[in-house]
Amino acid sequence: MKGLCIAIGTLFLAGCASEMMLPTQADADRASIKYGQSSVEELKEGKKLYETNCNTCHRLYRPNSQTEKGWQHEVPSMSQKVNKSAGTEILDAAKQELIFRYLVTMSEAKTTK
Repeated sequence: MKGLCIAIGTLFLAGCASEMMLPTQADADRASIKYGQSSVEELKEGKKLYETNCNTCHRLYRPNSQTEKGWQHEVPSMSQKVNKSAGTEILDAAKQELIFRYLVTMSEAKTTK
C-alpha cells in the first residue's frame, strides 16, 4: 500500500510539472519589453530551475497563482530556504532572476500552452 501511495504521489508531481507552460518566442518577446533582451532559452532555464528546486519542499504553483509583487517576495524567500537546506548557495541572484522572469512572464501569457 505504501508503495502505491508513493507511486501515485510521484505521478501527481510529474503531472504538475508537465502542465507548466513551456515558453515560446512570443513569451520571450513580451519579457524583452518588460526586462530588456530576453530569450526563450533564458525563460526555459528559469522554468527548469523552478521545477528542479521548488518542488523539493512543496507542489509547483502555476505562474498565474501570484502577482508580480507576490513572486517578487516569494522567489527570494523560497530561494533562501533552498540555499539554507542545501547548506550552500544553489540559487544565487542570477538564478533567482531567471525563475522570477519565467514566473512573471508566464503568468502574463494570454493563452495556456
